[in-house]
Amino acid sequence: MSYSYTTLVEPRGHALWIDIDKPTNGLSVEFNHTNTGIEHITPLDFLTNPGTPLIRRSQPGAAAPISISTDGWVHPKSGVAFTWTLTSELTSR
Repeated sequence: MSYSYTTLVEPRGHALWIDIDKPTNGLSVEFNHTNTGIEHITPLDFLTNPGTPLIRRSQPGAAAPISISTDGWVHPKSGVAFTWTLTSELTSR
């Protein structure tokens, strides 16, 4: 089973948290920041499972999706988060 969600996040918020509230077998979360003005994303995993999550990230400045995935069961009250820096914030003033 697969779910897709699209959301608009306040650019000044700089964070997106995804809660896992039900036991989940096999999890993959992708953050697609194409055409958003985001320069750098930091993925954070707060997954409660015995395995080590696989984090796939693009090169700095590349607008390719970043993903966090894991096999096996993920327990409730865990989640993943993404924080970011906008390109406009990196320019010198």
